[in-house]
Amino acid sequence: MSSSYLDCGPGVAACGVLALESGYGTGYYEADAPRVHGLWPEVEPYGNAECVAPTNSTEDPTRVYACYDEGDDDDALAFQTHEWEKHGWCSGVRDADAYFEQVCGLSRAPLAVMNATRHRGGDLDAMAADLEAAGYAVHSLMRDTLQVQLSACAVLDDAGAVWTLAARANFSALCGTAVAPPDNDDDDDAAGPADDDATPTGNGNGKDDDDSDGSTDASVLLGLEIVAAVLVILALALAVVVALKRRRLGGGGTRAPESPGTTSAGTSSSKKHAFRVALPSRRLKQEAATPTDIVGATSEDAAML
Repeated sequence: MSSSYLDCGPGVAACGVLALESGYGTGYYEADAPRVHGLWPEVEPYGNAECVAPTNSTEDPTRVYACYDEGDDDDALAFQTHEWEKHGWCSGVRDADAYFEQVCGLSRAPLAVMNATRHRGGDLDAMAADLEAAGYAVHSLMRDTLQVQLSACAVLDDAGAVWTLAARANFSALCGTAVAPPDNDDDDDAAGPADDDATPTGNGNGKDDDDSDGSTDASVLLGLEIVAAVLVILALALAVVVALKRRRLGGGGTRAPESPGTTSAGTSSSKKHAFRVALPSRRLKQEAATPTDIVGATSEDAAML
């Protein structure tokens, strides 16, 4: 057990205590069996937790939750409203339903331990000892009301805080800012806090992603060179076709067909088309083509390349 002031520790915004009544007290605190009192974020002057508002609603509870149900719904609902407005409004949960569902869920197992101790005739100190033996971290004992306080912390999320019982020494590991909110999806991505020996994130082989950049760049360059080589071959083939076309139109005993606009002398009134061939602007290493490499290109064609 520690001093009554609760220090959340580095990177933890929400911490507090789960107050459990032994039932050995007087007045309201007298009961036939141990029962839950509430989940209390330890804001100043009780601790350095931040008062984190509910993410969805501050509406008061409208029903009695199982762990507060003692047969008198009016009194139970009034007490729940008191707990919600005094403590729940600083717990960071989604709403009153989320707050009391977590209170009941967190208290169920430790109350069973306290019940067993009471059945054996154990007092408050015996209950605290049995709780610690069961793995719960007892923050302090409230001897005036005979209650036990178990330490707890919360992982904050836009969907609402999720509280967990934990020892103060484990707050940062379980509830620190680097801890991802609990994942309710049934996928394989869910994982706990990272282990120091785990494989570093990156390309999956324990090395930095930068180690694979060289091979990736080489593959890209090789692909570009292949594409450029294909373009050069296509350009050469086109140049050969153009040269053969020019020879057919310019001589060799065969006259090109007349267009519909020929004159009475039989010469065409339309101008001959000028064929131009454009090689790729990017030249390949040791494979650059010059105008004189084009088979059959005329001086006019070469000037346009």
